[in-house]
Amino acid sequence: MTRLLDLYERFNNVLAAVLMWAAAAIICLIFLIFVVGAATRYITGIGYDWSLDLPPMLVPWAVFLAIGPLLRQKRHISMDMLPAFAGRRMRVAIEVAGFAISLVVAIIFAVNGAEVTQIFRDFGQLAEMEIHWPLWWTYVSLPVGFVLFANFALEGLLKDLAIAVGLRADQVIAEHAHADD
Repeated sequence: MTRLLDLYERFNNVLAAVLMWAAAAIICLIFLIFVVGAATRYITGIGYDWSLDLPPMLVPWAVFLAIGPLLRQKRHISMDMLPAFAGRRMRVAIEVAGFAISLVVAIIFAVNGAEVTQIFRDFGQLAEMEIHWPLWWTYVSLPVGFVLFANFALEGLLKDLAIAVGLRADQVIAEHAHADD
C-alpha cells in the first residue's frame, strides 16, 4: 500500500511541477499580450480589441491549473485556528475531513463544468473579438482544473488516511506535528 502511495506521490510531484509551470507560462503570456497591445497602440496609434479581450479568457486556465498544486502544497486559504488547538490525531482527522469534502466538491464541480462546457460547445458561440475564440475553450478549464484538483485532494486524503491508520509514520507526520499531545 505504501509503495503505491509513494509512486502516486512521485507522479503527482511531476504533475504539480508541470501544472505550475503551465500556469506561470499562461500568466507570462497574459502579461506579454498586454505589453504587445500597449506597444502597438503607442507606436501605431491603433489598438486591437483582442489584446484586451484575450487575457481575461486565459485567466481561468491559469487559476484552475494551479488550484490542485496549491492545495497539495498547503498554500491555500485555510482556517488554522481549530488545528492549532487540536492534538496530532485531531489535526489528521480534520485534514482527512477537509480532503474528503474537497474531493467530493471537486468531482461535483468537474461534472457541472463539463456540462457547462458542452452547452457552450453546442451553442458554437464565439467571443466578440478579432480572434475567433470559441467560448467553450475558456469553460473547458473548469472540468480540467477540477479533475486535477480532485486528483490532488485524493492524494492528500490517502496520505492522511495512511497516517491515521499507522501505515505511514515518516516525514508526513512532521508536516502535521505542530505540538505533541
